[in-house]
Amino acid sequence: MKCEICGKEFVWENHRFCSTECRHKYIGSQCNKNGKLNGHPQFNKNVKGQWQSKPGGWNCPYCSEMFRTRIEKQNHVKTNHPEQQKGFAWNKGLTKETNENVAKNGKSISDNYKSGKSKRYNHKEIWTEEKRKRQSELMKQLYLLHPEKHPNVKVSQNRKRMTYPEQLTFDFLLKCGFNPNHNKHIKTQTFNRYVDFYIEELKLIIEIDGEHWHQDKEKDNNKDVEAESIGYKTLRIKPKQGVILQLKNFFDNVVEKQ
Repeated sequence: MKCEICGKEFVWENHRFCSTECRHKYIGSQCNKNGKLNGHPQFNKNVKGQWQSKPGGWNCPYCSEMFRTRIEKQNHVKTNHPEQQKGFAWNKGLTKETNENVAKNGKSISDNYKSGKSKRYNHKEIWTEEKRKRQSELMKQLYLLHPEKHPNVKVSQNRKRMTYPEQLTFDFLLKCGFNPNHNKHIKTQTFNRYVDFYIEELKLIIEIDGEHWHQDKEKDNNKDVEAESIGYKTLRIKPKQGVILQLKNFFDNVVEKQ
């Protein structure tokens, strides 16, 4: 397939554009921070937001209090007049012990699940292993065409988002006279990865192995072998074993070999 906007080739079936950015250019719309489509900028220019104040202020419909913004009035109604609000009873802070409607609705929902009339959402049945692999391949293709959209790009641009072990590693490397690249994107013909730190002079990759994100040891070993095959060294830091101690031991060994 060939994108109608930028002309890049991609392999997504039944698509006209290679990314949502190109599609937005075509339909003349833009995305907000949550990724939802807004209307045309000229149309949205005069729309009032819920935080905007009006000249007379916002008055509570159930008492005589006045508020500067609409959101302040809404918070006041939720906290001081829960019984008067529209919507479901459990959104008002009521429980089945204090309200008959909540107890009645809760019992009917429970009976429907037990009888099989209503089905629970089972993400394991919906998101099968094949679907996850297909989604992963699609995202890889997207990031190859548009590397600037990768989540690690935003992380690398904001050093305040470093974890504590990453901050210790970064400070230690600066004291040693290196210029470490945080969340560096390394791309060759056979290698395409974002790494925690990269030192160009030594061709050294430093990965901080947290317990949650690095449970698959075999996968990490395969990455190290792949990096070594094209000339990159990999140092894996275990935060619980002491970040500074592991870094000192590694660089002392490098100095001794030289």
